[in-house]
Amino acid sequence: MSVLTRNLAGDGTLAPSALNVLEQIPDRAWFYAAHRLRPPSVIYALSLEKIAEAFCQVGEKYLLETENHGRDHNASLEMAQLFARDHSSTA
Repeated sequence: MSVLTRNLAGDGTLAPSALNVLEQIPDRAWFYAAHRLRPPSVIYALSLEKIAEAFCQVGEKYLLETENHGRDHNASLEMAQLFARDHSSTA
């Protein structure tokens, strides 16, 4: 049985050699329109963008609710709607 060894001096990384090969593939080669594949970095960026957008929507709704409650103390403070999936219906 052979033992695979990696070292920083010889390989530049301790990661598996397959990772070195994958990192050399240009991003444009990862995208294949027919299969709707995208480079991993783009998928990651889009995911973070969606999370940030949803976070901002919740923040805006929270500020609106607290502002409304501040003006009318008799109004109920409805925080449950902040967790609703569809945030586009209120503004």
